[in-house]
Amino acid sequence: MPELPDVEIFRQYLQSTVLHKKIRSVSVAETALLEGVDRSEFSQSLRGHSFEKTRRHGKYCFLVLDNRRCLFLHFGMTGFVQYFKKKLQAPEHTRLSFEFTNDYTLAYDCQRKFGEFGITDDLEDFIASQDLGPDALDDNLSEDDFVRLLEKRRGMLKPALMNQQIIAGIGNIYSDEILFQLRLHPKISLHQLDEKKLRQIYATTREILVKAVKANAEPENMAASMLTRHRRGDGKCPNCRASIEKIEVAGRRARYCPSCQGDAKDNGHER
Repeated sequence: MPELPDVEIFRQYLQSTVLHKKIRSVSVAETALLEGVDRSEFSQSLRGHSFEKTRRHGKYCFLVLDNRRCLFLHFGMTGFVQYFKKKLQAPEHTRLSFEFTNDYTLAYDCQRKFGEFGITDDLEDFIASQDLGPDALDDNLSEDDFVRLLEKRRGMLKPALMNQQIIAGIGNIYSDEILFQLRLHPKISLHQLDEKKLRQIYATTREILVKAVKANAEPENMAASMLTRHRRGDGKCPNCRASIEKIEVAGRRARYCPSCQGDAKDNGHER
């Protein structure tokens, strides 16, 4: 599933391709993914306008129109965007497309149909309506803020990091990476973590997400010391070469090194 680094790459791609170009026509091929408005009103609200700037919050990407309304895109498990000129280049599972007056097209592809798109009149109101917490890479999310968000919560760290209402943008892959880099077991509880450790988690979270964006969110571009690069198939731990194992944590399958990440009962302390 696209997480914050993937969506940031999509945002940068849109920033470099579709801004300041007038929309000639809009095609909605899958109305089940259209939220809060019917197909006709959606198309009419976009036709003749242009996208003027981009923004991302968590796993949502936004394109702000010249009339200050805003297109929102969520990519579900398989979504992506593609900008192209020849119709033969359209991706196979296009659910939404925009044709511009320069004869280029922007397509939103979402094979498994778990994404969504729509229009909002107020971007901040939309973020609030989705109960999204602060973006994990927001400059305004301080270390103190991060500690306050987690220090009095119950349950395990991994689901908390993945809870979009607490912090927006982190999913299964990067929560695994954060835990791996800190040598924490996927089932470690928040009550086992003191303030010092929470501050380390904050710093590591930011570092990992920034590195993933710089690597274009491609595992093969990431440092050999990162779990993400080795999590597929019969991957080996980049530290000790033990086999990476899978366990279920809060209904999701976590990947971790049982040698480096120890036991959930005692690894909230320095290792």
